[in-house]
Amino acid sequence: MGKTLDDIRKQAETLGVPKTGPYYPYIDGDLIAKLLAAYGLVATVWKESKDFKDLPDVAIAMVDYDADWEVGRCVVFHRMRSADGKTAQPYCVDSSAGKPAATTDLAGLTPSWYIGVTQMQKTAAK
Repeated sequence: MGKTLDDIRKQAETLGVPKTGPYYPYIDGDLIAKLLAAYGLVATVWKESKDFKDLPDVAIAMVDYDADWEVGRCVVFHRMRSADGKTAQPYCVDSSAGKPAATTDLAGLTPSWYIGVTQMQKTAAK
């Protein structure tokens, strides 16, 4: 995709998200779907999960979920497959420290909810 986090934030602003928080009243599944569609991606609705093995190869996963407050923290999950498809390396990109960082150590993370992400299908020319 080749977009920085700042690029995505600017795109979100065009969809109504304020430049500075709080963001929680604005970011929902519909906004995420619109933001991803602007970059040729399709989002599913939020789905419940218990483990990363239940997620599709690319997803936005909510971890550290508090059911009482109905809030959590989101990470980008990717299951990178080998060219022959025989092996896969799952990892998450987490920006909770303010700077995105990738980790393959998923032991402390449990996804409670996720949005699957796929490429938008190209329409056939008529």
